[in-house]
Amino acid sequence: RVPYFFQRGVTNSDRSLVRQVMRQIERKTCVRFQEKSSKRPPSGHHLEIRVLSNNTCMGRTRRGGGHPRFSAAVFAQPPARKKVVLQSMYKVADRRECKKENEGGLLHEMMHLFGVMHTQ
Repeated sequence: RVPYFFQRGVTNSDRSLVRQVMRQIERKTCVRFQEKSSKRPPSGHHLEIRVLSNNTCMGRTRRGGGHPRFSAAVFAQPPARKKVVLQSMYKVADRRECKKENEGGLLHEMMHLFGVMHTQ
């Protein structure tokens, strides 16, 4: 089991997309996620999910249009490294276009939690 919690401020739509990706992982692996309250986060090894800004997932172009953007990373929090953080610079699911585009990016980053690395 992987205990996890959402940092306060993570929107319901972002939480929903993250949970959807977790369910995909659970369906195809033996990994199970267990949500905990942010009021009493786990003390042992666990995952914390953060969104650092309130900015939309839609980027702006010079012509005024927008495109989905994704900027997330996974890292172990020093010094004890018991907390692993999945952190996004922007909301990931505040627009329909972003949900579709960012689902794969979230899955990619979440696989890093388990040591799956790039092979090139």
